Amino acid sequence: MPNVVKFVGALSTSLLLFSANASAAHRVTRYFDQPDVRAGEAFSPMLGCGNEELISGGYALDIPPANPTALVVSASYPFSDHVWQVVVRNVSSEPVAVQMTLVVICS
Repeated sequence: MPNVVKFVGALSTSLLLFSANASAAHRVTRYFDQPDVRAGEAFSPMLGCGNEELISGGYALDIPPANPTALVVSASYPFSDHVWQVVVRNVSSEPVAVQMTLVVICS
C-alpha cells in the first residue's frame, strides 16, 4: 500500500517526499478549489497515476479555515492502486471554503 503524507507546512515539503522516492518516480500535482462545503457535507478530490504505480501521496490545505476544527481530512485508495482520494468533511455548523493541493508520486 502507498505511503500517505500530510504536508503540514508549505507544499515545498513535497520536494522531500519526491527526493525520497526519486529513482524512477515523478510527481503529479493538482490544485483543488471548493468555495462552499456546506455543514455536514464532504468534498472528495482525487488524483491518479494513470497506468503507473502510485507510490505515495500528500495534501496541503492552502488556506486553513478560520475554525481549525471545522474540517476532518482522510485519505483512501477507493478505486485502484493508481488513484488516491482525499475526503474533506465539514464538521462545523457553517459553510467552509476548501483550497488544497494534492501531490502523488508515480512510477
